[in-house]
Amino acid sequence: MELRDDFYCQLSRQHPAFYLRHRTGDLIARATNDVDRVVFAAGEGVLTLVDFMVMGCAVLVVMSTQISWQLKLLALLPMPIMALVIKHYGTQLHQRFKGAQAAFSSLNDQAQESLTSIRMIKAFGLEDYQSSRFAAVAEDAGQKNMHVARVDAGFDPTIYIAVGFSHLLAVGGGSWMIIQGTLTLGQLTSFVMYLGLMIWPMLALAWMFNIVERESAAYGHIRQLLMKYRWWQTAMHFCLRAAVALMLIFAPLLIRNNRARYSTGWRSRSHRATCWDCVAPPVPVKARCWP
Repeated sequence: MELRDDFYCQLSRQHPAFYLRHRTGDLIARATNDVDRVVFAAGEGVLTLVDFMVMGCAVLVVMSTQISWQLKLLALLPMPIMALVIKHYGTQLHQRFKGAQAAFSSLNDQAQESLTSIRMIKAFGLEDYQSSRFAAVAEDAGQKNMHVARVDAGFDPTIYIAVGFSHLLAVGGGSWMIIQGTLTLGQLTSFVMYLGLMIWPMLALAWMFNIVERESAAYGHIRQLLMKYRWWQTAMHFCLRAAVALMLIFAPLLIRNNRARYSTGWRSRSHRATCWDCVAPPVPVKARCWP
């Protein structure tokens, strides 16, 4: 809610020339789609992170303390590789989602332009031309969103492959430990069940990466507008504070000088009047008129 308020306040403070430089459809896309992504990340992303940390850490602690920490390390060998692959997918998702957001802004702007100028389009017979332009923009937006979906579709298979390799290593290592006599069959069964509980934390981790990368791209899109025109506000605030500080410093000096000047002027005027009265006292007008 605060982000929406800040975005609206930032738009309401802009000069009319700002809306000539920025397309209406782009502003609508930032106010709707981008803000929704940030809000979703603030809620669902934090919940997913907490779920991953609590459940994942609890399962790992039980596997280490109750069964075998050696077998746990062996089963978790594919996890660093999975983390690197997910990080690579997240970087690709961030870049492609930025392109998809830009295409969505262009689509909104094209739709808004067509709706506001529908009378002119009909008057000049430009229906087919506008339809072809809108179809081209919609096709571009669809392709970029498909690129995002292709990267997004790679998260779950990567996790399932990593979990499958973990089960394979757990079963192989556990069988060898059973043969050596350091592990029982019941403990191996419990370990495999606990390892199955790690599937959801891994999926939560991938889902969190997905949400965070989308939120990062969306917030970067919004932040360009929120921070682009704040430098002049900072400059005005600094100038205002400097002016107030100068007034507080020099106001007592000005008041003191004015008082001294007024008092000196009053004394000089009083002194001149006294001398004039002594040298040439005033004569009434009627006395001058009589012979």
